[in-house]
Amino acid sequence: MNTKQVLLFLVSLLQLAFLNEGKCQTKKYLSGKDAATAIDWEFKMSTGRNSGYWTSIPVPSNWETQGFGHYTYGNDPKDYETNPEIGNYRHQFKYDLLPGKRHFIVFQGAMTETKVTFNGQQVGEIHFGGFTEFKYEVTDYLKNGENTLEVEVRKPSTNPQVHQAERISDFWLFGGIFRPVFIEEVPANHIQRVAIDAQMDGSFQMDVYADVKEKGLRLVAQIYDASQQKVGKPFSTKVQAEKHHLASRLIDVQLWSHEMPNLYSVEVQLKSKKKVLHKYQQKFGFRT
Repeated sequence: MNTKQVLLFLVSLLQLAFLNEGKCQTKKYLSGKDAATAIDWEFKMSTGRNSGYWTSIPVPSNWETQGFGHYTYGNDPKDYETNPEIGNYRHQFKYDLLPGKRHFIVFQGAMTETKVTFNGQQVGEIHFGGFTEFKYEVTDYLKNGENTLEVEVRKPSTNPQVHQAERISDFWLFGGIFRPVFIEEVPANHIQRVAIDAQMDGSFQMDVYADVKEKGLRLVAQIYDASQQKVGKPFSTKVQAEKHHLASRLIDVQLWSHEMPNLYSVEVQLKSKKKVLHKYQQKFGFRT
């Protein structure tokens, strides 16, 4: 490698470091990001069409639309009481582990009751409910190299209240992993989630939930408009517990409505002095 090649290599490394500065969270999709990019997983249906043998199914999708199980509508007794539909998924993938990171598997929606097994071990408790995102920490289950993910999805829930709330309705009832699945890689100290209350008078309230092991850290928030221009000044608080409250007030905000769905976003940074340990972004609208 001559001098020019060495210089170009060093410049490329500096550019890469600059692009990755502050990028403290990554997502590795195990499924597609939508129906157009869905990825085939191994699949076996318990009853109904194309049941009783291993084949494949795109994820995300509903299994009825892919030719499996039964189409059910409203209060159909076979959906709950007799021979319930259970879909078994299996997916193998490679993963490159980085030291010092924590890993969570995230399901953005699986209808209706979900049990997750990672490399032969059940992860967490069974999740009840088809419309809510859920995730499990898999730091202790994820291996460097080959991994096997197994997911059992039960179309009718064994929980009577969940079944009553989500399945006894005047619409078609679908099953399956119908939203994306990904592994979220975060630092040891990170922001878990936020809860936002943004009123039409421009007042902004936000609870920030952080998983932090170190002392002396700070949360700094900045609001942006739809064109990613800063709105107002940054506001912050010291990290002292799991839940933290941040507040601000803006003037002349563009309100959200069905007719004019104006959106803003807030970025929260978890900082150690000037170093950004983790970033978290969330869109929201000002409305009452």
